[in-house]
Amino acid sequence: MASNRSWGARNRDKPVLVSEIERLSKLSGYQSAWHSDLSPECVVMGGEFALHQFSDGLRVHVTSGVENSDLTARFTVGPALTIFILLEGYVAFTIDGEIWELGADEGVNVETGLIWSRTHDTKVERHTRRGRHVSKVGITLEPEWFENLDLVLPTALVRFRERHLAQLQWCPSPSTLRNARDIIRPIETAKL
Repeated sequence: MASNRSWGARNRDKPVLVSEIERLSKLSGYQSAWHSDLSPECVVMGGEFALHQFSDGLRVHVTSGVENSDLTARFTVGPALTIFILLEGYVAFTIDGEIWELGADEGVNVETGLIWSRTHDTKVERHTRRGRHVSKVGITLEPEWFENLDLVLPTALVRFRERHLAQLQWCPSPSTLRNARDIIRPIETAKL
């Protein structure tokens, strides 16, 4: 499976700006809007922010760096199943008005995973905080990805996908964590 499009900051020291995240989000199909009083040149983080869109409904999002500002990003995501693997840090977001949190705040490193389903467009707010380091991989499987499978899905997965905002948090296995780090590693290597 080859990637059709891949975008993102490749230089560890290059600041990631609001305008860059908005541009990447639009290219990958996200409808995003940052808080209205932010300048497009506002630095969101220092480090890596990359999106990879595959032709069969698979999207991979990688973030690894330090959040530079206390900000809120508002965007809309479509129907999909998303798997997050948080390698380091803490991520706070609001989904359709409900607060969700992943990881541990105040520098405590807790590796954690989250799977969540969306059956229709969903409003998300992502909250960042100055000085917080975050390293995470998000894998989004859009409806067409499942339609392209040549196998029968387990009933439990079908039911999970059919429930809007179904969520399952788990502690990733060592092999899952290795695989997530392998996804991030080429990005970190490319910046050297």
